[in-house]
Amino acid sequence: LKELNRAKEFNLLKDYLRLIGIESQPALFSFPFLFDSHIKSKLLDLDARYQMQRTVDLVHSHNVGALATAGTNFLAEPYLMFRIRRSSLLQDTLDEVVKYSAQQEQSNEPVFKKPLMVEFDKEEGMDAGGVKKEFFLFLVRDLFNPDFGMFTVLPESNATWFFEQSYEELRMYEMVGIICGLAIYNNVILKTNFPLVVYKKLLDRQLKLEDLRELHPSLAENLRAMLDYDGDDFEDVFNLTFQINRSSFGEVLTFDLVPEGTKKMVTKENR
Repeated sequence: LKELNRAKEFNLLKDYLRLIGIESQPALFSFPFLFDSHIKSKLLDLDARYQMQRTVDLVHSHNVGALATAGTNFLAEPYLMFRIRRSSLLQDTLDEVVKYSAQQEQSNEPVFKKPLMVEFDKEEGMDAGGVKKEFFLFLVRDLFNPDFGMFTVLPESNATWFFEQSYEELRMYEMVGIICGLAIYNNVILKTNFPLVVYKKLLDRQLKLEDLRELHPSLAENLRAMLDYDGDDFEDVFNLTFQINRSSFGEVLTFDLVPEGTKKMVTKENR
């Protein structure tokens, strides 16, 4: 496998064309376990550039037809244009994402597959890549700031996690997902610190106690000790019910893990 990943004769573009069906021969990329993360990242970038060019070509074809029939009022923009004020970068970005999401739903066209262009208000110059990277740098800083109320940093593991008592609707987290997807699609690396368990959830993988250790090492150790305890005095030693406490803005909140969890003791049989 290492030799395959280092092989100079391996043609990335040709195998990608086989993967998407433009060439008829079998594609090695159909077996992703053969490749390391470096090759996979190249494939991801190649696919994004192909999708962008394909989308731009479709827009140009549409515009040629529009000019011939309906005039310039019906011309489509070949780029995904974000016009942002630095003073309200986060809100303006969310507004743009909501606008384009609605546009995509109405037109049933891949709006977010267009190349992203960022323009800061009252600033001259075209986005040749640097503006876009600066935009995502400050956007991620604001978006993942605990003061914004959507994400927090777990003190024990220093991992970024979802704020448990967030007042934001799930739609807001969907917007964050779109923003992260746009960054990856436009070849911008985001400085986030999500633990591996987030990506396992995205892939619908089964989670284990070891996944909790990555977030809350002490809690995982305590749960492991409880699972391994073999004494007959289990209930006396642990004295637990199926209820947990959480602190939120100075207030202690309780949650039942099962119906009437506060009345149900954790035993050796049901642990």
